Amino acid sequence: MIINVGDKIRGNRGRVGEIINIGIAVDENDIAAESEDSLNAKTYDTKLGYTGAITYTGENGTYWCYLDQIEENLTTNEKVDKDDIRKESENALNLPQFQKMKIEKTLNDYVKEEAEREESDVDVQLNLELENTLGK
Repeated sequence: MIINVGDKIRGNRGRVGEIINIGIAVDENDIAAESEDSLNAKTYDTKLGYTGAITYTGENGTYWCYLDQIEENLTTNEKVDKDDIRKESENALNLPQFQKMKIEKTLNDYVKEEAEREESDVDVQLNLELENTLGK
């Protein structure tokens, strides 16, 4: 799973928050990447299996967890959902030509009916005003 500073994640114990730091250890004894020599990353792929930790802010404060304790990247999941919607929309546009024409005709008919109804309402209003003016 790829994580980035700024992503919303679910860490250990189900805590949810936004990543503010990704630390990667460079010393085998520094498993939480707290040493001054530790590296900070803007993005990291957990498949790499490095030792380190993230710091993230949530509703009740700031938390940390080891890289292998990140349960889910919620930001990535939101992006996937939006991509799925976009793909579905694109697929809808890839309908066979006869279906596109049928949809277009239906829309055109609807617009025409609405325009006629609007015009008809205007005619009724004008006639009522004319009758009032002429005293009928």
